[in-house]
Amino acid sequence: FAAGEPGKGRRLYVQAISGGTPVAISPEGIRGSVEGLGIGPVSPDGLWFFGARGPGKWLLFPMEGGDPRPIVGLGRQDFPIRWASDRSLWVQGSSTGDVWRLNPQTGRKTPSGKSLKASLGNVAFMRVVMTPDGRAYAYGVRNVHSILYLVEGLR
Repeated sequence: FAAGEPGKGRRLYVQAISGGTPVAISPEGIRGSVEGLGIGPVSPDGLWFFGARGPGKWLLFPMEGGDPRPIVGLGRQDFPIRWASDRSLWVQGSSTGDVWRLNPQTGRKTPSGKSLKASLGNVAFMRVVMTPDGRAYAYGVRNVHSILYLVEGLR
């Protein structure tokens, strides 16, 4: 989970489900991955967690502590959704709405065949939530309507 101590920046912690003292696994200034959803950030083998140092600065953190690693092949506008069942990451391209698998060590991308923006038409695209196998997913959209009025002859 991501939290901050009084007077300090947010960082990532692990804690046993049974309780105990939380243990910091990242430096200060890190936010959690899928903010507010609480899903997907821990790798299937339990060794890695993905979090961000700032917008577009996603990193892999070892659950046992230590130096973070960059996620290879992740663009500044890309958003990691969650770990896939094969230890790759499901990634959403914010500018395209495409979703693909990304090997975070090699940067190899595999298209998922899902292009959500194309299927949504002209709406503002929101984040995706997926199952680890990629067979089911949900997403939100925001549709903004506006009306332009032309007024003439005002004084």
